[in-house]
Amino acid sequence: QDFTGAKLALFIGGQLAVIRRDDTPGLPHPGKLDLPGGGRENAETPEACVMRELKEELGLTLPQTALQTARFFTTPVRAWFFSAQLPAARADDIVFGEEGQSWSLMDPWDFIEADDAVPHFRDRVRAILTFAPDRPVKRVICNDEAISRHSGDVIQASSRCGDRISGRVNRAP
Repeated sequence: QDFTGAKLALFIGGQLAVIRRDDTPGLPHPGKLDLPGGGRENAETPEACVMRELKEELGLTLPQTALQTARFFTTPVRAWFFSAQLPAARADDIVFGEEGQSWSLMDPWDFIEADDAVPHFRDRVRAILTFAPDRPVKRVICNDEAISRHSGDVIQASSRCGDRISGRVNRAP
C-alpha cells in the first residue's frame, strides 16, 4: 500500500513519549508537540519505517511484535499510525536524536488537551485510550470501510479513516 510515513504513540510506564517539533519555517506544525515517527524511506514497510524513526529520534528499539495497533489514515496524508507500550524503566534508555527541540513523557490525556499538540495526533491518541484504556489493542487496520479487531471485540468505526473514530464495541461471536 502506498504511504508517506508512520507515527507511533509510545506509552512508557503509562506516559506518552512526545517530541517538540523544530520551529523551522516551512515545517508543518512548527514547535508543536508531536509523536515519534516520520517519512518513509525507499520501499520500507510501515513497521520498518516507524521502527527506524523511533531509533533515530529517541534511540529506542523494540521488537516489531511490540506494536499493538496499526491503523492507516488517508488524511492529512497517507500514513500509518501505531501504538506500543514499554515499562517505565525503558525511559532511561532514551537518547534524543537530532530532530526536534526536546522530548518528554507526559500524561496522554494532557497531550490530548494540549493546544500546542499536532491536532490529528491528539484525536488518534484519544481513540486508542477510548477503545483500549486498560488493555492493548492487538491489530487495527482502517481503510475506507473500517472494521477493527480489538482483543476479541469488533469495533465498527467511522467509514472515513481521517475522521475521529466513532462507533460501538460489540462482542465478537
